[in-house]
Amino acid sequence: MTQGLPLSDIVNVSVTLEPQATSTRNFGSFLILGDSKVLDNNTLHLYESLDALATDGFTVDSPEYNAAKVFFAQSPQPSTLYIARMDFEGTENDLRQAVLGLSQSSCDWYGLGLAFSKEIDNQQIVEVAKDIEGFSPSRTLWVTTREVGAIQENSDNNLAYLLNKAKLSRTWCQYSSSNPYAAISAFARIATVDYTGENTTLTLKFKNEPTIESETLTSSQYKVLASRKCNVFVLLQNGESIIQEGYMSDGTWADTRIGVDSLQNNLQVAGFNLLYSDNKIPLTDEGMTTLKNSYDQVCQQYVINGFFAPGLWDGPDIGILKTNHMLNNGYYIYAPPIATQSSADRAARKAVTMQIACKLAGAVHFSNLIVNVRN
Repeated sequence: MTQGLPLSDIVNVSVTLEPQATSTRNFGSFLILGDSKVLDNNTLHLYESLDALATDGFTVDSPEYNAAKVFFAQSPQPSTLYIARMDFEGTENDLRQAVLGLSQSSCDWYGLGLAFSKEIDNQQIVEVAKDIEGFSPSRTLWVTTREVGAIQENSDNNLAYLLNKAKLSRTWCQYSSSNPYAAISAFARIATVDYTGENTTLTLKFKNEPTIESETLTSSQYKVLASRKCNVFVLLQNGESIIQEGYMSDGTWADTRIGVDSLQNNLQVAGFNLLYSDNKIPLTDEGMTTLKNSYDQVCQQYVINGFFAPGLWDGPDIGILKTNHMLNNGYYIYAPPIATQSSADRAARKAVTMQIACKLAGAVHFSNLIVNVRN
């Protein structure tokens, strides 16, 4: 046995494990809520393949299985699907309470779809959608309507009309005469966006919905859907079928809604991880620069992934950025001097309020050409 004086008397080494940084949310994670008596009530179960549902006891004709089949059929294939169960045995508020409970118990899901053995009343869905507007962390709802009233101008009690009237920016409504889970296919397509990549962001218009039968509509029927901001997987005259148009029920583009939620989460995580891992960020101009730099790295990534792009700033004056000036980097972060901070905020150890001006890259959905032909 080796004996002798300890080496620490000569060289004393202290090792500290760095705290693990908080990770960002997965904005491609989806939750299917159904009523098949397979799972325990209000408990999330993760599935990474369709086969796993059958292993758990879901039959091929169960609503959850058919909804999951639509989810996993997308290409590229998404990977994060949760399923939860609730029983409709009480009041009409059961659905709202179940969704609220699942939101409070888990941050793991971002999108929600409904797959029940019974028809859900339109007003119940609208009330759930209204609740989701205020959830924190952010969530979205993806619903399908098969009602013929959705394409009829004089109908004012169909789901598409009601959701649009409620001005909901976190609900995607899609018309499908044949498949009650068509909207899930749209989410599954955008679920594969990697915001840490290069040129990875997308628009849902022009995308395909595998296993979903496309609709053959007249121009007037489509105009009714468009007026209600209701999406549809539709057949074009050239034989192709695409998603049109790609918006939430209030007209917000779905890719913008999800991208902004992702940006918000990344900024929160970047700020927290800096404060958590550093000994102290001083309340000085130098300290604010350090904090600003952490937000700058996030914004740079959203230029790289194609969400932001240089353009003319048409918002209010912010710092040295003026209205109608070029936003050359696609974004601008303004941190006011520490000397402008109030004594109350300084005593409360608050950083100065920073402002970020961002210019969306947007997406081309339409093109006009004027052609002059002469001899």
